[in-house]
Amino acid sequence: SCVLHATAASYGAIAASQRNSPNQNAGFSFLQCKLDGSGMLYLGRAWGRYARVVYSLCDMGDIIIPQGWYDWGDPSRRR
Repeated sequence: SCVLHATAASYGAIAASQRNSPNQNAGFSFLQCKLDGSGMLYLGRAWGRYARVVYSLCDMGDIIIPQGWYDWGDPSRRR
């Protein structure tokens, strides 16, 4: 359990995963977290081609951008 409190002036991202291979055992997981604060946030941005971020049983409030994820302008990272 945790609280992730954003201090974004306008927008930002909670996690940036730089996983570049499907074989890498890496990523972020958030369990029973509360997301709050200022600004609008993406749940994550796909810094690497195989980015992995998991949110489970989290209270996201109204600060999450409806799109959810930022792909850095690379549509192949939307998978």
